Amino acid sequence: MLQDRIVRRVDLGFIKLTLTGLQGIYMSKRENYESKMQAQLDELKTEIAGLGKKAEHAEINLELEYYTLIDELQLTLEATEQKFELLLQANEDKWEEFRSELEHSWDSLRELIKVITAP
Repeated sequence: MLQDRIVRRVDLGFIKLTLTGLQGIYMSKRENYESKMQAQLDELKTEIAGLGKKAEHAEINLELEYYTLIDELQLTLEATEQKFELLLQANEDKWEEFRSELEHSWDSLRELIKVITAP
């Protein structure tokens, strides 16, 4: 009887350790994703600043169009940053949903960059 109790406690301890380990892996993936996205957003901000400098040297007729695209890009970046903030604050249940929305917004940003930087 005492031996059965010891075995049960060991089994339950293993399950608890396993669940804790899985939670650690999940949080690690989440933290890695959030860190990677923050770095990409910071890189994009630098790229947008460079585009503004490039617009200053563009021909007069292209300058207005260029600045319009940069403004649109800046607005999309701000919306993406807001989604990123929601992702950072999200509980585990909503995190995947916010991640999906952030990925969609990120794809829009990359497409706008392609339009602006196309030859």
